[in-house]
Amino acid sequence: MKKFLFVCASIIILAACSASDDNHTSQVSSNTVQNQTERDGLSAQPANMIFDYKPPYPEDSPWPCFRRDHRNSGNSPVKANYNGRSPWSFKTSKGIFSTPVIDGEETVYFGSADKNFYAVNPDGTLKWQFTCGELIDSAAALSPYNDKLGCPTITVPSGDGYLYNLRTDSLGEAQERVIWKYDATRDVTGGGKCNWWEANVVMGYDGTYYAGNTNWNYYAINPDGTLKWVYPTRNIDWSAASFDDEGNIFWSSLDLSVHKVSPAGRNIWKKTTLMFVVSSVALGSDGTAYFGSFDNNVYALDPATGKTKWRYVTNGHIYGSPALGTDSDGKTNAIYIVSTDGIIYALNPQGKLLWRYDAGDPIRSSPVIGKAPADEDREIVYFGCSDGRLYAINADTGKKRWSFDTTTYDDPELRDRNDLNGSPALGRNGIYIGGEHGYLWFVPYDYPLSNEGSLDSRCSVGGGEAFDDDVRAVYFVTPGGSTETTGINEPLSAATTITTRLVVREAGVTVDAGLYSFPLFDIYPLEDIIKITPEVDFSAELSADGHYIHINPVEFLEPLTEYTITFDGFYIAMGLHIGNIEIGGTRGGKIKDEVKFKTAGTVSGFPMSAGSDEVSALEMRRLAVPFPAMMTSLNQIGFDSYHWIEGVLDMTGPDENGEGRFLIFSIGAVYNETGELVPDAGTEFTFPLNGKYRDDFFILENRGVIFNVSNVRIPFNLFQLRGQFGDNMSVRPGASVYAEVSPFSDPYYGPLLVLGGLINKNAKMVAGGTFIAQKYTGNASKRPSGVTVSGLKYSKPTLLKKGYVEASVNVENGSAWNPDEHLPGIVLVNPENLEAVSLDYRKLISASKDASGNISGIRLEIPAGTKLPAKLSAYVVLDVFPVFKKEIQ
Repeated sequence: MKKFLFVCASIIILAACSASDDNHTSQVSSNTVQNQTERDGLSAQPANMIFDYKPPYPEDSPWPCFRRDHRNSGNSPVKANYNGRSPWSFKTSKGIFSTPVIDGEETVYFGSADKNFYAVNPDGTLKWQFTCGELIDSAAALSPYNDKLGCPTITVPSGDGYLYNLRTDSLGEAQERVIWKYDATRDVTGGGKCNWWEANVVMGYDGTYYAGNTNWNYYAINPDGTLKWVYPTRNIDWSAASFDDEGNIFWSSLDLSVHKVSPAGRNIWKKTTLMFVVSSVALGSDGTAYFGSFDNNVYALDPATGKTKWRYVTNGHIYGSPALGTDSDGKTNAIYIVSTDGIIYALNPQGKLLWRYDAGDPIRSSPVIGKAPADEDREIVYFGCSDGRLYAINADTGKKRWSFDTTTYDDPELRDRNDLNGSPALGRNGIYIGGEHGYLWFVPYDYPLSNEGSLDSRCSVGGGEAFDDDVRAVYFVTPGGSTETTGINEPLSAATTITTRLVVREAGVTVDAGLYSFPLFDIYPLEDIIKITPEVDFSAELSADGHYIHINPVEFLEPLTEYTITFDGFYIAMGLHIGNIEIGGTRGGKIKDEVKFKTAGTVSGFPMSAGSDEVSALEMRRLAVPFPAMMTSLNQIGFDSYHWIEGVLDMTGPDENGEGRFLIFSIGAVYNETGELVPDAGTEFTFPLNGKYRDDFFILENRGVIFNVSNVRIPFNLFQLRGQFGDNMSVRPGASVYAEVSPFSDPYYGPLLVLGGLINKNAKMVAGGTFIAQKYTGNASKRPSGVTVSGLKYSKPTLLKKGYVEASVNVENGSAWNPDEHLPGIVLVNPENLEAVSLDYRKLISASKDASGNISGIRLEIPAGTKLPAKLSAYVVLDVFPVFKKEIQ
């Protein structure tokens, strides 16, 4: 599923309604050691193995929908017999957060944030692809063979508002792949601000399709694509439905609740938790409904009444759906569920802990269960982790069987973009899983245990958990969110934000421990806990739970210098589980540790410039926000889809200290039909960034910038991009994002930040992550031919009256510049320090057109009461090129 800019809880509520296109690249990885087509006779299971499904899924499909069956058990009868195959991967151009589904021929189907839905052959080659109008981050559902069509169909949910029913065969040019498509805008009953299909689609017993939408409705769609009924909820619906024997439907919603609804679409009961619910409901063999909530709890509900039978608390919010283990009689004997605390928990049907395994980094990938090879009488639990590894755990003992690392070490740009937040699917021959890096991976069953796997550095067999049994330590965490337990192995940018993580383990149990600092009363302020040597001026903020410490040097660090960060303070532990016993209360301990790192050296000078006919510009893409963990859970695919063009409006320096300043203007962008990155006239992003640089290091920031995401205004106290330029103006890996948001800046969504446990003791939500940026080479950063500014009017705002800046624009005959296809702008700048005035530019800028459709004027409204500097310049911008500049006061 889905899954810092969160910028506030709008993204909590609206998830990922902003996206950009990208070009598609497919490949079979060089990791494919042997041609799978030569192995047609080798199958882990009989090729004619039949599966028993109550809904009309294809009986030869090993994994036809998100959680495989009508109870959402995530449990497969396929045995993990290794058959000599080798791993392979298939690359898309953006992240994969959906769960694959697999047909009887072992064709695997999945969607990507690059807006494509893919069908990939069993050897990892592309069979076909279908392009939607928006990203795809949810699982499809396979339908049985259609005699009329001569092939099965597959139903695909997309962010473009359509639920597509597609042919699955390889088509001739004259044939259409779309059988029908259902438009979510047709039957909206109110609520959400967009109509994305982000719930995993499933089938009921009579072939009805069920899926939720971000428009706050849950839909039942007839097999022919017509509406059966629509059920309004009070928030976004992401989960997959499950069905009891009578056909009653269970699903969860971001309205904090789980709903039980009759086959006719009437409410039977609703169970409300203390936070969002995206975990799909799994029904045990006795009908008990199991799910997890963002309130950190695993719930077991009485299916008849919805009353809580028991709950079990974890140390983090729960995004993934539970998987159900079975005994030899088919009875549910274990519930396996993961948490963003990095732990997979095994609970018995009475809610008692059987075992837990700490993988070290947040887990959002819903676990699945398969059978061990024939000579082992056990089940195996599989899940992906945000450390990039696919794990296999022996279900009877909770011990790691093996792991496989999908991290693309040969691609530094994606090395830190390795989260496996999508869920695995089990085929006849192995496990399929997609990741943030954009790769779909196939890993054969028990490949790491084979002779071939023993020689593969990606494989790890056996071993303990991610941390030692007794730990009190602070670890460096990469901008992409990976905890580095062996120290910082590569130099950091001299312009970096540094994120560290406190880990406390006692007797093999990870403790929910946070660094203790109470700055509002000056009790152990972070400045007394943290020391940096050589001395550096810095600011620091704790995450709301105290687990993460974000350190921001005020100025550039010195290149090629070794630094030591010392932590000397106290932590607070909020409860502890020992065996089946939950120990409540609060206790603490002493933490004293240090993190050492070295800064990178300068490679070149500052590569950006502002010319008279062209300015330097960056293509910024693939934002990732792993801190706090809830950001990824609520909007990972949305962040990954953001695409910006960032052009230099002006710059100064460098001065005698080697530092200079530059001003950036950022706009949203999309790829057009010819593959060119162009301005997105419908973007929700138009904002300036104030920059400073030294050599090839840079810091970009805006204090007070307002993002407009899906018609929700999100004000930031601070938004920063930090990094170092490399070859050809690409930003080197390790670039960092940092932001601070005040919950009091939004009276509606702000309280949800508090409810979600996202506000620290400084009354801030702090967020961090990474991004990818490279040189932009399109026309948006060039002077438009034949377009000039002929005049500028300025009316200064007062305390009670708004002001404006108005530019008159002339377009010569034979030239064209249509504001419906481009982005006009006016930016107000303090010329004393080259800093832009913080305004909601996207909301306040408007344009007029002449009779030919060309731009004739641009207007920037300045809200009443806006504080302006004594000196003020106005920059008239077309896309990201500054065509005119004038000091107006």
